[in-house]
Amino acid sequence: MLRIYWDAIEGIRLLEPALSQVKLRSRSLADQSERASTSVVLNLSEGAGSAMGIVVCATRRRSGRRAKCGRRAMLSRRLARVGPEIRARLNKIIGTLVNILKR
Repeated sequence: MLRIYWDAIEGIRLLEPALSQVKLRSRSLADQSERASTSVVLNLSEGAGSAMGIVVCATRRRSGRRAKCGRRAMLSRRLARVGPEIRARLNKIIGTLVNILKR
């Protein structure tokens, strides 16, 4: 299992309070952000030890970027306060996946 799997799990925990706020004003954005962050975790788990590592890794990276864009949308629409720790965690996950793809 990649070490960033646990970062993704923690990211979901950190994002939950913001998602609860967003659900009150934009259920669709909350739903998309929730699915994207869950998708990161599921893709990381699925890709662990996979023979199709590059393909799975690219899918993980796309999920991470969707989650990051969801955070940006929440901030730009002032729907919730999303702390810098979530941004840092998403950047770490995406950066790790980008580095894996470069190998």
